[in-house]
Amino acid sequence: MKILVGDIGGTNTRLALFDGKAVEEIANYRNVSLGHPSEAVEEYMMAHGPFDAVCFGVAGPVVNQAIQMMNVGWYVER
Repeated sequence: MKILVGDIGGTNTRLALFDGKAVEEIANYRNVSLGHPSEAVEEYMMAHGPFDAVCFGVAGPVVNQAIQMMNVGWYVER
């Protein structure tokens, strides 16, 4: 199983694949070049193929399964 894991921060979005044993194919995206973190996910998927599941850490408080990010103004929902 390939799991897309990510850290969506205020400055960077980092994505990688986790196969249950190791993290591979780490990519870093500058948030100022993205309109939304979904753009990084799409670009990553084009380069590394499909995945079976996702798990993201996102910078900010979760309210009703969503986060309003302050640094970049993104709204991220589950």
